[in-house]
Amino acid sequence: PDGRMLASSTWDRAVRLWDVATGKALQCLRGHDGEAPCRCRTFGLAHPDCPVSGHANYVLAVCFSPSSELLASGGEDRSVKIWNVANGSLLRTLHVRSEVLS
Repeated sequence: PDGRMLASSTWDRAVRLWDVATGKALQCLRGHDGEAPCRCRTFGLAHPDCPVSGHANYVLAVCFSPSSELLASGGEDRSVKIWNVANGSLLRTLHVRSEVLS
């Protein structure tokens, strides 16, 4: 909402937060699902893994809260996950009846 950060999602089941001004990845929100751990970047510093539980399938939708403090992500795994943008922690998982498209 403030135009400084962008959220994206792809087929790899990760949600990435980007700094719009620099184009650098700030955060990678993804769980350990049997694949190699994702490489997080928080304010330009690489971290070896992401200590969060991510989506089990494609992420199809992302949306910031009006304050930009929270991010909701939803996908084919029939869940909506609420994330803390500042530290990348997963706050809550909501299970729904069908895949989340928007």
